[in-house]
Amino acid sequence: MISLIKADLLRILNKRSFQIVLAVTAALVLALVIPDRLKFWNGFVYAVNRINALTTTIPVIIGIASFLGIYADEFQSKSLQAAIGRGMPRRRLILSKIIVCSILTAIVFVVFFVFFVLLGRILGAHMSPEDVKILALATVSGAYIVICCTPLAAILLYATDNTALSVFAELLLISVIPLALEMMGSKPLIHNFHLDSLYVTGFANGFFADMMLTGGGFLRLLAGAVLYLGLAYLVSWLVFRKKELEL
Repeated sequence: MISLIKADLLRILNKRSFQIVLAVTAALVLALVIPDRLKFWNGFVYAVNRINALTTTIPVIIGIASFLGIYADEFQSKSLQAAIGRGMPRRRLILSKIIVCSILTAIVFVVFFVFFVLLGRILGAHMSPEDVKILALATVSGAYIVICCTPLAAILLYATDNTALSVFAELLLISVIPLALEMMGSKPLIHNFHLDSLYVTGFANGFFADMMLTGGGFLRLLAGAVLYLGLAYLVSWLVFRKKELEL
């Protein structure tokens, strides 16, 4: 399984379309930063204004790009079917994809963290250690959202082989559902039972707030990851274990 994980990571990282997505995302981020430079400017303002990019914009773009590279390409190229034909257990394939997603997402978000830190220094933001901490926590939160949501969206691909539907599910999980929960936050059902805090973004936001205020929150973040990744693995295996694949 380790060789499969390595091969997947190298394939995706060397994929020209994936590299273009990263470059375009970086260019988009840069275009959004430049207008800020013309306003009141210091390290804190720079870091705070990057939170939305790291937890909303970048997760949507990277989540979809990662999903296509990790899951959709494998189905369309029949590589998954070939691996199963060679005797690879389906449960190990599902697990390997979750691991690849986690490692790939971590790599990409570390790159963007370094990019933001260097960009801030180049533009004269003069960030303090606390400002860098804000960027780091936003980076972890954004990566966490992608790592948890992408395997959940893959359940639909395992069940239906429908890439478009699965990409739409990824968009719903990363962007639409969090926005809906935020808009309905005052509703009794959501507010009284704190349902928004039990969603992926709720764990990520809670981690960010706890780390800023108390320095804690990691165990809760880990518990959320185990919950959602475990759910994604279990349901994926249930729908995929006896599914007939076209060769």
